[in-house]
Amino acid sequence: MLQNGASVRTHRLALGAAHFVTNGTENNPLLVVGDTRGDADIHCDTLIFSATADLEAFDISIGPGAGIGGHGTWPQGFDNVSGGEVIATQGPAVQEPLPKEPPTYPRHVCRLTVAGDYSQDSNSTLSVSCGMLVLGDPSYPLNSRLAVQGQATIGGTLRFERWTTPIPGFGYASWAQIETIGTTYAILTATEVVGSFDRLEFAPDFVTNRAILTYEPTRVLVTFLPPVCGTEIAQQPQGGVAAPGSTVTLAIEATTDQWRDLTYEWIARGSFCGKECFVAFEPSGSGSSIYDYSGPVLASTGQGTPELVVTVDPAYLEIPSRARQIGVVCYVRDGCGELLVTSEATLTICPADFNDDGTVNSTDVSDFINAWFEDQAFGTLVTDWDGNGVSNSTDVSGFINSWFEDTAAGCGG
Repeated sequence: MLQNGASVRTHRLALGAAHFVTNGTENNPLLVVGDTRGDADIHCDTLIFSATADLEAFDISIGPGAGIGGHGTWPQGFDNVSGGEVIATQGPAVQEPLPKEPPTYPRHVCRLTVAGDYSQDSNSTLSVSCGMLVLGDPSYPLNSRLAVQGQATIGGTLRFERWTTPIPGFGYASWAQIETIGTTYAILTATEVVGSFDRLEFAPDFVTNRAILTYEPTRVLVTFLPPVCGTEIAQQPQGGVAAPGSTVTLAIEATTDQWRDLTYEWIARGSFCGKECFVAFEPSGSGSSIYDYSGPVLASTGQGTPELVVTVDPAYLEIPSRARQIGVVCYVRDGCGELLVTSEATLTICPADFNDDGTVNSTDVSDFINAWFEDQAFGTLVTDWDGNGVSNSTDVSGFINSWFEDTAAGCGG
């Protein structure tokens, strides 16, 4: 309800059975679609209406870039120009007469009707929904359609949405939507069709990213094809060296033609479960971790993305059986169901990298010895290598043994 000169500005306006009072006068508020006139009671970019909407209750002004949508009747012609959108929405659907030739299954259509000519320029969009109804085992085509009672002159973008709205008497099952592939739908009818669409778009949850259009004198048909993604790993992950408590970044790059986002899962191979095994980085706080019976041993951020930052827990090597080298791969999945696995990047754990410069060499030995003498002089525990609360000669021998082990494991520069 609008009262006392109030105004509304919105992207999409869906008309309902509202009662309007503007400046003390009932009904007939000024509704401006696609324009920026300051004296309007209601501004919107796209006007959505149903078959029961009372359009005559408004003083409707159509401006540049205006859009309409719904499943009712627009009472005149419509020019979809300057980046506008026309949306044949999901709503009440009626069964069409059975075809005379196979396949003779029923089809259900929800129409947005334009009572005149329709035109669409190269910068504008027509959006329709397609899917399948379920009745027991069989499933039947269902779609929305732009029904033009005059000539349709078309160009620009044709966008496909996945039908998800329930229809009374039928079920909706996600598994049945794959049958959209290979099915033909009439998505536009007119007394005459002139021109063709310039491009196709697919919603992220649609079942495919490919279709072919058939242009007939009085209608446009679409047949959906199996998806093709063409996903490739353009950059493989590179390994690195990390001392306990430090981090290393693993990154990949994948390219795809698909219409959905790729998914990423990072997997580590190491002795995490008492033997050699593959373990996924599991959610842990704001990041993710590799767990074993002693708790998290590798923390990370970036699981589910192309870049993983791994932090090695300082306690990682306290169990002698732990491998100093950990293999990490990334599983990349696309919308076509294809799984790609990157090459294995080696993360080398180097506890003897005492100065954290990314390599194990003689400098680490001299730095450790200098720090050990400072511990003796000041009672500190920087070089308490075995973590027993005392810095003594045992820590020196323990560090030297780790230094030789790290060098043999490939930590040396």
